[in-house]
Amino acid sequence: MSTWQLASAYAGAVASSCSIALALNTLAKKVVVSSAIGQALVKGLVPYIAVATAGAVNVLLMRKNEMEEGIAVKDLDGNVVGVSKKAGQLALFQVAVTRVVLPIPVIIMPSLIMNWMNRTAFVQRNPRLKVPLEAVVVTASLAAALPLSISLFPQVSHVKASDLEPQFHNLQNSSGQKVETLMFNKGL
Repeated sequence: MSTWQLASAYAGAVASSCSIALALNTLAKKVVVSSAIGQALVKGLVPYIAVATAGAVNVLLMRKNEMEEGIAVKDLDGNVVGVSKKAGQLALFQVAVTRVVLPIPVIIMPSLIMNWMNRTAFVQRNPRLKVPLEAVVVTASLAAALPLSISLFPQVSHVKASDLEPQFHNLQNSSGQKVETLMFNKGL
């Protein structure tokens, strides 16, 4: 990718994230929530939605050539049989979903857990432990988030040949059998 493409993808992700965060902050101030957990949830949703949107937009902008030009598709023996725009679109969809799921444990869970922990007798008796406990909760959330979100879809995805462009519908393998399933690397 050129420097211009990288800069425009980054700018698009930042602009969408900031715009959404500002709009949601304005809306969140108007929402009346009586419970402490509800307030924590509303506070956590604004940054979550902004970060999730930025991640998805960034993937789509950074890898839009995969939607437009396609990605390599292989048979089950690992031989490249062509380039598919539909496989590229599927790969980007899978990665975008991963980027939307990734911030859930990092942004929402620590807020909910710390809200609950701060009301426990243990933390109220030991207020100096709030910061170390929060660091542990955030670290655990980060450690869990990436593997969980990446595991939603396999790195090498399988797709029916009939779900791709017509040139993949009647492929035959080296034994002369019709190829029913193809593979592609979805990327990260």
